[in-house]
Amino acid sequence: MGVDPGSGRTKNTSSREGRSGSEGGDARLRPGQEAAGGLIGCRCCCVTVTTLEHIPVLSPTRRGGWYNGWVPELPEVETARRLIAEAALHHRIAGVDDSDTFVCRPHAPGELRDALVGRTLTAAHRRGKAMWCETSGIGRSTRPGPDLGIHLGMSGRIVVVSRSGRSAEGGEPSRRDPQPHKAEWDRFALEFADGGRLVLVDVRRLGRIRLNPDIDALGPDAAEVTLSEFRSLITKGSIAVKARMLDQSKIAGVGNLLADEVLWQAKLPPAASVGSLRTQDADRLYHALRSAVRSAIAQGGAHTGDVISARHPGGRCPRCGAAMRHGTVGGRSTWWCSREQASRLVVSPGAAGS
Repeated sequence: MGVDPGSGRTKNTSSREGRSGSEGGDARLRPGQEAAGGLIGCRCCCVTVTTLEHIPVLSPTRRGGWYNGWVPELPEVETARRLIAEAALHHRIAGVDDSDTFVCRPHAPGELRDALVGRTLTAAHRRGKAMWCETSGIGRSTRPGPDLGIHLGMSGRIVVVSRSGRSAEGGEPSRRDPQPHKAEWDRFALEFADGGRLVLVDVRRLGRIRLNPDIDALGPDAAEVTLSEFRSLITKGSIAVKARMLDQSKIAGVGNLLADEVLWQAKLPPAASVGSLRTQDADRLYHALRSAVRSAIAQGGAHTGDVISARHPGGRCPRCGAAMRHGTVGGRSTWWCSREQASRLVVSPGAAGS
């Protein structure tokens, strides 16, 4: 069952999306990263503390594209969903480019085209980082078509071009010094009968297009989860609180930047065991999550958070001025305030939680 944060509608889906890796793609996943079409998560609560980290701002991919080090999280995906809802619904699909067999797997070339031509997109939904669009029947048929699943992966964005040629985009965080667009980055496209089009642009080729995606393995959406649900999901076990927040089966939509921002707002150490959280800690974390998600959606992405600009060697906490510290929590690069988030921090390897 999925929830459209824009309308509150629920949606049942079928057909399980499989786990994906780097086979045939343009980038390899490191432990703890999420791949399109499946979830890859590290449940280790060990912490490795370092003093310096190279943060990729613009780094080359194997195919000559550029990647800014930020990946689409819930706020970016919601921006893409809203763009589809506002600009791409109710236009008859006249053509489909589904020739990228890696992004469109397991569908063979032409399979998506045959399923979608003649239909229209009728609604756009999201849970966490997963999107899907409902489709209409063909002609006068009132029987709906298949759902079109869209996952932005690590660098994807949606571009919608109107019949007048005006384009708008949503998804990948804004890039510094963006490179000129290359046609080879267009991984999937819907061509509308009125001359407009919808395109998945993905430099790293880790996005995913699939019919009838299964989202049942995802937890409640981070923008919609209730306080009681959050308390139940976030406080059981011994795993590090940041690792739990990144577990998409518990809370869907939180990525690395958003997790650091939320924990900083809540003044909680990222490596604290979830079982050690008091009720007031969990409640503070919940309200920080709701606040950070709302702000990030309004401002254009998780990279706009208050602490994000301080996530670098020599960075200072924007709130108290203390030095920022860096380490690895749950397999992910993590930054925290050395003063306000240090009370329960474990800096030596520990046992994996659950």
